[in-house]
Amino acid sequence: MAEMDKQKGGWFQGLTAPGILWNAVKVSLVVGTVLNLVNQGPQLLAGQGLQVGRALLNHLVPFCVAAYSGARAVTVRGPSGRDVPGDENLETRASVSDRVRSSG
Repeated sequence: MAEMDKQKGGWFQGLTAPGILWNAVKVSLVVGTVLNLVNQGPQLLAGQGLQVGRALLNHLVPFCVAAYSGARAVTVRGPSGRDVPGDENLETRASVSDRVRSSG
């Protein structure tokens, strides 16, 4: 797997692909806010205030997940979204795609 990532520019380079970090920020804002409302809503309504550490983690976790999955998708599929040579699932996807076309 490490060899495959080297061939495609690496995971870290995938983070710098256009839109990956911006999409991660947007996901983090939406999901993190919902998590904060679910996890700290009753405390906020009771006037106890926001627990800043928990609020930061509630935003950091979805940011990391979205950034990793976006970067991984770019390194495995390439910026165009198409399968790149060397993808271990390329043959499986092609055979499934052929079967779908032949049955329709």
